[in-house]
Amino acid sequence: MEEISSHHGNLESVDVLKNGSLRVSGSYEAVDLHEAATQAMPDDKLKGLLNWAIKHSDPKVLEEAAAGKVPHEAAKRKKEVEEAIEYLRREPGEAELMKDAMSIIGDALAGEDARRKAFEALSYLLEPVDNANDLHKMGGIEVLQDALGDHNSRQLRAAAANALAVAASNNAEFQERLWQKGGQAVVEQVLQVAKSGDPDAASKGLYALSRLLPSDDFRRCFFEAGGLPMLQRLLAGHSTPPNVRRKALAMLADLAHYQETAQHVLQLPERGALLVRETEQQLSPKDWDLTEKALLALKALAQMPGASEFLQGAEPITSRLQVLMKEAGADSAKHAEYMEDVQRLAGEVHSILQAMHSNSSIGDGRASEASKGQQDEL
Repeated sequence: MEEISSHHGNLESVDVLKNGSLRVSGSYEAVDLHEAATQAMPDDKLKGLLNWAIKHSDPKVLEEAAAGKVPHEAAKRKKEVEEAIEYLRREPGEAELMKDAMSIIGDALAGEDARRKAFEALSYLLEPVDNANDLHKMGGIEVLQDALGDHNSRQLRAAAANALAVAASNNAEFQERLWQKGGQAVVEQVLQVAKSGDPDAASKGLYALSRLLPSDDFRRCFFEAGGLPMLQRLLAGHSTPPNVRRKALAMLADLAHYQETAQHVLQLPERGALLVRETEQQLSPKDWDLTEKALLALKALAQMPGASEFLQGAEPITSRLQVLMKEAGADSAKHAEYMEDVQRLAGEVHSILQAMHSNSSIGDGRASEASKGQQDEL
């Protein structure tokens, strides 16, 4: 059992030592108790920390305490802090908990449920960047890779993908370590999780992939391993749940933002046209959240250099957007501010596509005139 502090400074409890179970409890906000524990403060400093907490209490409470009239709540609070500090002094740190969790994950005899719960605990412990960056020192990247292997259950592989995503989030150092250890194999393993057909696994697989895309190396491997066709199939599948489609659309928008030209992302105009068509199919007043993600993806794709190659003949989309803007306006009475944002976004995409169509028409006209002039000369 270990008490740790969350991102918000609350004291939490995570148990992964015996059966892989995860339990979170407790809330001590007066002092940074976790820092005290991890620095292995001696008793006199721990007492000093406790005195600091009391010193910064309400002046009236201090006055009453000096008179020997400590209110019941203050005495209770003092006792809670003392117990928390004592508990932290004799318990292992987060690094030990991470090692214990990985020990359970790597033990096939521990049982499926225990291993998945250990992954849940490990994901929680990997949220701090420093912990994620220390994972490779413990052999944790190898543990993640092994858990992603197809010899494990779909649920366990999904749990591993989720832990990987947490560690890689906004963490270039971890991404680099992961690339050095696993390379393209990691992308291929996570792609298999995303394509598994199980909604929960697909969602976690896409989550992991999205956290790897900022890396040029992982992004290149994503293209080479068939990532774009996978996104297209997820968007085209009638049985694909909305939450999976949202993640697929967000990934498509990210890919467009990360790349300099349409060719880098879409490889062939035919592939781009198919992705645009499937993205357009997500535009529906029945699900405004999904519609917003589709609009963001269309906007990102349309703003890429060379986008006209796969957005030629986009008149059906502009017509659909006009209808969508009217429906968003009609729904503005519900969640007015959000619907105004969606309506404005639809208007932006409509304007971009209209301008693109106009430029294309002018270019076609000039080309036709030039061709006619050449024939006249002949």
